[in-house]
Amino acid sequence: MATTGTQDPIAGIKMLARDLVDEAGLDEPPFSPALLASFQNVSEIRVTQMVSAARLIPNKTTGTLVIEVNADHSQGKRNFSANHETAHTLLPTYSGEQIEDGETGRFSTNLEEEYLCDIGASELLLGDRWLRPLALESGPSLATLLYLAELFDASLEATAYKLAELDIWSCAFVFWEEGLRKNERVGEGQMMLPLLAPYGVAKPKVRIKRPYATRSFGMYIAVNKSVDSASLVTTSYKEGCSTNGVEDFDLGGGKEKLYCENILVPYRSQGTTRRRVLSLLIREQVQSNSIIVPELFKLESQ
Repeated sequence: MATTGTQDPIAGIKMLARDLVDEAGLDEPPFSPALLASFQNVSEIRVTQMVSAARLIPNKTTGTLVIEVNADHSQGKRNFSANHETAHTLLPTYSGEQIEDGETGRFSTNLEEEYLCDIGASELLLGDRWLRPLALESGPSLATLLYLAELFDASLEATAYKLAELDIWSCAFVFWEEGLRKNERVGEGQMMLPLLAPYGVAKPKVRIKRPYATRSFGMYIAVNKSVDSASLVTTSYKEGCSTNGVEDFDLGGGKEKLYCENILVPYRSQGTTRRRVLSLLIREQVQSNSIIVPELFKLESQ
């Protein structure tokens, strides 16, 4: 805050990120993480096999820095992680030490420096100055999210997070994966209680993994909340098709009719491809027990 003359650390890191983009002379997406990093004394971004998401390594021989990113992650995720490491160098307190980040894009405000680096990475990758007008021009849909993620060379999650932060539309982007409730999980080496054995092992359901809702969406969304087995979300998950329509959702705060668009978006983690569904959820006005869905929001079902 002292360095940037701001009254908010988030505004400060965003200012530093925007200044770096301008210094690099970039005026349209995508914004090369390698080019941005080079203006912060980073000589190379290496893709390597590693457990962590990324690391920042000082080269004592050359006096420069090296960024390493996880080879198992998607290109969009690697771009975010590289920018996260670059954001470390933007902080006035950075003194050239090695930094190991087990994860990026997942930090809470309890870890202030890492949280600010996530904010900085988001601004370097998906700058407000370009993302907002493009999103406004395209309108709310999964097609818009997919288009913007490709244009900015960003991951779907990073793009969903940024669009939710901008609060351009009243909506939520939700990632779903199959899993169990916490009390249904049996740890490795544990045995099922004899009294429960006749009922068999609990079957996994499609559940909320990560929600990204705009402030104006106004609905509580509970992580790990399951969706009905007959829902359009489950259909997309099981059959791998895109679906859309209006149906009842209970996201953790009671049932409400929502318009949804759903598409299967698999990803890789620890060498394994995992299924997940991405949904766009929009609250619509109820008139005569029907939902009015603007033409702009409709997708062709496959």
